[in-house]
Formats: sequence, structure tokens, C-alpha cells
Amino acid sequence: THTHTHPPLYVASSLLSPCNVTHTPANKPQNRLRESLSLFEGMWKNRFLRNVSVILFLNKQDMLELKMQRSGAGGRLKQFFPEYNGEDNLDSARKFILKQFEDIRDAYDSRSESFKFKTLYTHFTCAVDKNNIERVFEASRDILIRLSLQRMAIL
Repeated sequence: THTHTHPPLYVASSLLSPCNVTHTPANKPQNRLRESLSLFEGMWKNRFLRNVSVILFLNKQDMLELKMQRSGAGGRLKQFFPEYNGEDNLDSARKFILKQFEDIRDAYDSRSESFKFKTLYTHFTCAVDKNNIERVFEASRDILIRLSLQRMAIL
């Protein structure tokens, strides 16, 4: 039995507030949320990180909430993501953004048995939220329990 003892990878992304901002590396404009999704995909499918569970913090919820409260904010999200057909509210926007990351995870998890022990934990956060550390501990504890169960061949 092959055991997996890789510690979790913590990824913080401040992608939620600038969903209508573009970044221009090498004069090639790209929406920051799309850029974050692309970076996440590269990290998720990286063969060296194949068995490493990931805790993804989707930060700047306060900024996303402010943007969604403005009229037409969902339209701005749709401007950069034509496939977005949700309402102009925070819950719809969060579900859509989370699904983008989960779709990347699912695309690779279903292709290979080697992703069997990899888990994605996602948390919508705000840097000034004091409960963030509690979420980190909960996800880390879950990963450690899974690793222990795998080592004992229970999982």
C-alpha cells in the first residue's frame, strides 16, 4: 500500500474583488479572476503536487459584497464571464466563482486515479475576519485525519 504523507498546500487568492480588473503581463490583458483560475489549474494538475491537498482561500469577500450591492454588478461579472447567468447578489456570484475552481478540480480528478488522495478545501474569507484562523485549523485537522486513515489503510 502506498501511503501519502504530504502536508496541505495553503493558497490565498485575492481574486474576488478585482473580477472586473485586468492585469497586463507582457502587454497581454487578462482578467484577474481568469488569471487566478489559470494559475490554480496549473497548480492542481502539477505532477509534483498530485497528492497534496489544497486549502484555497478566496479572499476579499468584503470587496465582492460591495461590488455586488451596486446595481448591475452581476452584469459586470457577466462581461468577463459570459457563461454567468446568476443574479446580482453575493450568493450567486460566490457560487459561480467557487464552481469555476471546482470544475478544474473535477476535470483532473475524474481523469486519473492518482488524484484519489487529493482534497480541495475552499473558504471565502476577508483578511480582517478573525475567524479565518479557525477555518484553517478545521481544514488542517481534516487533512491530518485523512492522512492518518490512509496510512492505516482505512481510507
